[in-house]
Amino acid sequence: MSGDIDIVDRLRINWTSLTYKQNAERNEAADEIERLRGVLHLSCIDIFNTTAERDEARREACLFKSRRKNGVMSPMEIARLRGWDCFKEKK
Repeated sequence: MSGDIDIVDRLRINWTSLTYKQNAERNEAADEIERLRGVLHLSCIDIFNTTAERDEARREACLFKSRRKNGVMSPMEIARLRGWDCFKEKK
């Protein structure tokens, strides 16, 4: 929900009803969530870049294979036959 305090921020609030150790454990959990968010963000970037590289390689393969014995197929037709969407519109 918008306006809510982030879960990490809530974990970092020291509760007087908890012991020092319990509050420290909550802070450690908040640190781990932040670390995992960073890893997830970097992983998403890697996936995006790897997908772009794969699509470029597929486009090159389709361009290379665009000639057949019985005639000519466009690179887009080859991609469609292979089930590749490497010629999709870039966002």
